[in-house]
Amino acid sequence: MTTLLPSEPEWTVPVETTLAAGPTTTRHAVYVGDTNGTVYALDAATGRTRWTHPAYLIPHTTLAADDDSVFVSSQDHTVSALDAATGQPRWSTPLDPMTGPVTANGLVFAADHNGRIQALDAATGRPRWSAWVDKEVAAGPVVSHGTVIAAGQNGIVYAFNAATGHAAWSANIPAPVRNELTTAGGTVFLSSKDGRVHALDLATGLIRWSARTGIAHLTAGKAYVYACTARGKAVVVALDADTGEERWHHATSQHASDTAIAVAGDTVYAAADGEIDVLYAPTGESGWGPDLPALPKNNPHVSMAPVGGTLYVTTAHTARAIHMGNDPFPAAVHGYGAAGQ
Repeated sequence: MTTLLPSEPEWTVPVETTLAAGPTTTRHAVYVGDTNGTVYALDAATGRTRWTHPAYLIPHTTLAADDDSVFVSSQDHTVSALDAATGQPRWSTPLDPMTGPVTANGLVFAADHNGRIQALDAATGRPRWSAWVDKEVAAGPVVSHGTVIAAGQNGIVYAFNAATGHAAWSANIPAPVRNELTTAGGTVFLSSKDGRVHALDLATGLIRWSARTGIAHLTAGKAYVYACTARGKAVVVALDADTGEERWHHATSQHASDTAIAVAGDTVYAAADGEIDVLYAPTGESGWGPDLPALPKNNPHVSMAPVGGTLYVTTAHTARAIHMGNDPFPAAVHGYGAAGQ
């Protein structure tokens, strides 16, 4: 098999403090946040810092962004919007958020500490609706096809109309749900604490299948849902999105204290304690992976956002963009000869 060598990073931005959010990407910018609550806007092409803002970000919550604003859950019990061009505050709404925000269709959604999903107008911050889930939201919210999905500690998954907050359906999962919830096509995928992945019909909430993978992080593509075991031996398992049948599995390391997974097109990125494996989504075969500097043993976490041919990565003290090219796999992985014949 032909060996391809990885490119050098397009750019690397060191951060003196510890990164605890992101990368979140838009067409022209990458946003990250640190444990001091500061949000950084980086130029996606060059890594140049466009602006920073002390937004009092809640550490380890996600950022959300569109072309106009960056949305932040803050330690002052608000959800706020920063101007994407300047970083200046646009609005701030008291909410007591416990999760990072998500945005879709002109709205911003977040879970609060009272077990409710709150919807705000993205342009003004004005509350639009709220809906109760449980005494605490365990997973979500995520938004897909005009539907907001969230799960409570009680193992019940709820779906709401994104525009109105009206209840669409609820489904009872026979185990507590982990904070792993994603969608693809017309299916909701989630992970439960008994080590199973569950697939629910997005329109009705009907449980289509359940499959045992072990405690895992999830991401979903066009044909498969990918589970990367969250602790112990790091294994990536590809499950058929329609049936839950295992299509392939790949061991990334014998032991990992921290893992992450992402997918873009036919490429799966699996991180285990700072090492990233690049896998061909249809078969699980390996391509080349980016080389990262050694990470602190007490903080080996890697977050990834693949966009086109670029992989944006944050580690404890750096944000970087790695050019992966349009295809990081040898010709033999695609069933061709070494020369691509």
